[in-house]
Amino acid sequence: TILNIQPKPKFSVLGAAVARLFVAHPDTSKWTYTRRFGALVLVKDTHNNDASFLRIVNLGSSGQAVLWEQELYRGFELVKQAPFFFTVAGDKHVFGLDFADVDEAAKFEEKVKKRARKIMKQSAAAAAAATASGPSATQRMLGLDDDKYRKLVKALAAYNITENMLDDANTAKLIKDFVNQNGSVDNLIRSVHPRAPSQAPPPPPPPPTNAPPPPPPGAPPRSPAPAAHSAGALPARSPVMRTASPHHAPPPPPPPPSRRNAPPPPPPRHRPPPPQPKSTP
Repeated sequence: TILNIQPKPKFSVLGAAVARLFVAHPDTSKWTYTRRFGALVLVKDTHNNDASFLRIVNLGSSGQAVLWEQELYRGFELVKQAPFFFTVAGDKHVFGLDFADVDEAAKFEEKVKKRARKIMKQSAAAAAAATASGPSATQRMLGLDDDKYRKLVKALAAYNITENMLDDANTAKLIKDFVNQNGSVDNLIRSVHPRAPSQAPPPPPPPPTNAPPPPPPGAPPRSPAPAAHSAGALPARSPVMRTASPHHAPPPPPPPPSRRNAPPPPPPRHRPPPPQPKSTP
């Protein structure tokens, strides 16, 4: 199923695990279950400059194929809050990834860290090469210093505009017009890379006390593990949740002694009891 949705050779699947998605929104003081559950995959898009993404793929037989995605940006972090629970900073909200199996979670974390380190090295090499070759046509036309230009390059990547394209004179004119439409270079940068959430993500939930229910139809069987949990139903035709790359990585979780400003833990990891039928006179 995963390879059908993320087919070769366009996509290279680097890792996969079963997980469900939470978000600290609209109330940032608690987790909200998004009702998105499936295969969390780490993929490399070989047709888009090897850009890397986290995606939740629908394992059901109907509905949207990709339920959520987050691009791995420079400085990306998958923050571990518990062996089964990790957080990711999006453009406006903090997302929580609740893994069905702690062993899968540990392996997936290692793969993401390895990929994030490679992205950092590639970004540093690209910046060094650009500095050595002198200002591009776009940088000269807009009159930007190196720091502002690097931020613009990162912002334009969200529109699939690579740095190599920016040295073309015609592309530089188009970029200048695009900047003018946004009011300024700073406005364009902020529109793609807003500030990361100032509030730390909520702490993870306590360990579960009961066994998990079966996953949605079409999902692979789960291995028994203490961190397994209920998945919840998938909505039909649910829209893809997309997040842009934030300007910097999320802040670490608050220290255990003081949680005054930290949101409460996620919902319980067990299925609630069914409602009792109403008595009739």
